[in-house]
Amino acid sequence: MAKVKDVLHALDDLTGGRCVKDPSDWSSGKNRFVVTKTSNIPGKSCTEIPGLVWGDPEMEVRKIAVCMTVTESVIELAAATGVNAIISHHPRLRPIHRRPVSAPLPSSYKKERCTHGNH
Repeated sequence: MAKVKDVLHALDDLTGGRCVKDPSDWSSGKNRFVVTKTSNIPGKSCTEIPGLVWGDPEMEVRKIAVCMTVTESVIELAAATGVNAIISHHPRLRPIHRRPVSAPLPSSYKKERCTHGNH
């Protein structure tokens, strides 16, 4: 069975190296897909970091869902339908390299799920 790291590798191949693999990819400027956007309003900038947002790279993937934006209802639907990996365009959660594994998630988001965000 495929693991999260296999899915990440496939997504990285499909997107031409877009996925951040570790913190040095975004902190050093090595990944050209990591961008900071701003509206020139103080405190309103955001940095888009594509890659694994939450989950264990060694986890086996049973079922994948694809969505535009991860919301609590997407997570609940995934839980109800046996999905344990979500690929989204807008992850709405902090990237894994900036989010401690112990950080709180929506109640339906269990340890055995993972999320990948494209930005």
